[in-house]
Amino acid sequence: FIVDEPYLLAMYRVVAGRALGDPGQITGILGQDSFPLEGFIVAQPAAAVAAMRSDMEAALAIVRNSDAVVSSPARIMYRLIHADPDLSSDMMVALDEQGDTGLVVESLAYFAYDEERSKSLSDLADALDRDGKLLQALLKKRGQDWLTQRLGEAFSLHGVDGPEDFRARYRSTLDAAVATLGDAGEREELQRVIELAAAGNKSGR
Repeated sequence: FIVDEPYLLAMYRVVAGRALGDPGQITGILGQDSFPLEGFIVAQPAAAVAAMRSDMEAALAIVRNSDAVVSSPARIMYRLIHADPDLSSDMMVALDEQGDTGLVVESLAYFAYDEERSKSLSDLADALDRDGKLLQALLKKRGQDWLTQRLGEAFSLHGVDGPEDFRARYRSTLDAAVATLGDAGEREELQRVIELAAAGNKSGR
């Protein structure tokens, strides 16, 4: 059934108030199948981040168990990247350490079209800045070799059956995201990572 948007927004405000007051008690609500988690993250990013950060294991479980049809785990991660890149990088590191590398790669590939979309969608106006901060955080936390490998896997995620422009759009978005960073040294290092990742997967395999 369809729930009126004013009702949802009001519900989000109530949940957000509780999350900001005692975030640890809200993770159970966020993990319920009936709770529209993606909409909550978009409408109340600070509260969603506070709740997720209060219990990392619960947050990882919430993401993993997200309905693949309604809002896939990678899509939830995409929303969290734009809500808080630092939290998202911590979650990606934890997922990778727990063997969920596939979800990490899908999440990294999910923002491939952000450069194009940010030009026309107002809610993605800061998307490239957030994507850049995510890459910056992952570089610091996991290093150049790890990030090169994961981005390379993201480049080849769809193989030869994916969208024809995926690799080009992804490379363009990565370059644009890195360009938003203020530290010239980190920009150069990330640019080398992107070049190596793209060059290592030119075949899409």
